[in-house]
Amino acid sequence: MILYDNPIKLGYFAPYKTGTSTISSFLRSVSTFRKTAGDRSKRIDVAKHSIPDKLDLEKMENDSYLYMISVRNPYSRAASLWAHFNRHYKDFDENRKLISEKAKKLDLYDFFQWYAKSSLIKFQSDYWEAMPSRDFVIRFETLNEDLKRLPFFPKGQTIPRLNENKEYKWIDLYKNEKYVSLIRDLHKVDFQNLGYSLDINECLA
Repeated sequence: MILYDNPIKLGYFAPYKTGTSTISSFLRSVSTFRKTAGDRSKRIDVAKHSIPDKLDLEKMENDSYLYMISVRNPYSRAASLWAHFNRHYKDFDENRKLISEKAKKLDLYDFFQWYAKSSLIKFQSDYWEAMPSRDFVIRFETLNEDLKRLPFFPKGQTIPRLNENKEYKWIDLYKNEKYVSLIRDLHKVDFQNLGYSLDINECLA
């Protein structure tokens, strides 16, 4: 989660591969990033893709934060996770290095089975259910439109799309019933909580 203090106090819950680079870049351009230095009793320690613990959430509640989350249809997010962790990035932290090493040893289907049981990658519902309130929901599929509806969106502001996804790369995967069935089964709660259709054609439309 990322914290911002101005123009509103905002806690952004940021699941992997849901447009977080674009969204955090936009938020940095229009608001003040919250520093975490200072008195531990008042400090909230967060990492971009983390879920804050109960104590930190209580501090945020006392500080009148609003909450935002970005989400993505599970079929597309799973494919993007696979592609992301099969690359090598110099800036990977230790957590992502472990995931990347596992991804390179497993085939696509074994990787999904592994991460569903691992604590290293959170389901989107883990973030969703941890939120004290869902004041703003940004969907990857309508990212620009959703950001522009934020009450603090500056008139005339442009939104650069970072790491833009090219869905056509995964068309063959989306036609593979084994993949579709696996993601549908593993992410039942995500489909239900986030309001995405189990029908892949509707989901990707």
